[in-house]
Amino acid sequence: AVTHLFLCPNSMRASFRSRSREAIWDPVEGKEPQDRWPQNAKRLYEAGLDPYTVWIGRCREKGLSPWLSMRMNDVHYVDDWSSFLHSSFWRAHPEYWRVPHGAASPLVNRALNYAYAEVREHQLAFVRELLERYDPDGLELDWMRFGYHLCPGREEQGAPLLTEFTAGVRRLLDAWQVRRGHRIRL
Repeated sequence: AVTHLFLCPNSMRASFRSRSREAIWDPVEGKEPQDRWPQNAKRLYEAGLDPYTVWIGRCREKGLSPWLSMRMNDVHYVDDWSSFLHSSFWRAHPEYWRVPHGAASPLVNRALNYAYAEVREHQLAFVRELLERYDPDGLELDWMRFGYHLCPGREEQGAPLLTEFTAGVRRLLDAWQVRRGHRIRL
């Protein structure tokens, strides 16, 4: 009864060798992550396999609709500065957090704040890369996994920025669906 499969290629980092952000296996403060996820992703990369290309192809063979699901803000382990999950963008720019330089309690204080053009462009660069690299039937912008994307108390004023970001993604999808020869849903 399965008709669609959603594949998530990112947290703050990518689960593949990305040009717009670090791969999940890249070292943090000189130390390579030894957890299963980064090590398996690295093994696939070193073997010349891109799992998302393989999975999308297999979905098409099996009659499933392959989608990519991009996590728009990830705050796993933001209370642990040394976690392999954190991108250099996030580390370098605590001023872009919802609560700039804020405490890790609650964790969502340290989510990226989409009121900053730099945050929106950082995320849009990854959307562009996903569309250039892969051929999905759709792209889910997962705003809900951690549903805090603007400075506390400024959500209403910032909402149009999220709407415009999403409209910009739709425009990219419109261009890519012409290139790919099929509809790409959002």
